[in-house]
Amino acid sequence: SDKLNLIPIYLKCEAYQWFQQHQTQLPS
Repeated sequence: SDKLNLIPIYLKCEAYQWFQQHQTQLPS
């Protein structure tokens, strides 16, 4: 069950990092 709990956390981290990387490319 621990691994299942880590999945959404991992996805959130991946999405957060992706957002941070692409946010800098967007005009502010």
